[in-house]
Amino acid sequence: MKRSRYKIDPLQDCLRDEQAAQEFYKLVNGEYGSRTYHNDTVRNFGYFFEPRINSWIVFDNRARSFFVETCRTYKQAEELLIDGTELLAA
Repeated sequence: MKRSRYKIDPLQDCLRDEQAAQEFYKLVNGEYGSRTYHNDTVRNFGYFFEPRINSWIVFDNRARSFFVETCRTYKQAEELLIDGTELLAA
């Protein structure tokens, strides 16, 4: 059986840095911005560095349950997101 030479990136649609921060704060804002918020599950996960707490914030809303976690490194953040839609549900 031949293996595909194309590797699927599990973080292909993952938001990073400024884009992730903007999306995160839209989700946190909740009802206030719900009328202008576009319901796009593909782009509802990501990570960014928050200097006020000196940590990486990881969020995932792909399963419509808004999970948030903090990490010390971006590698830890990526590992959490690779698990898929059940990623932060522990």
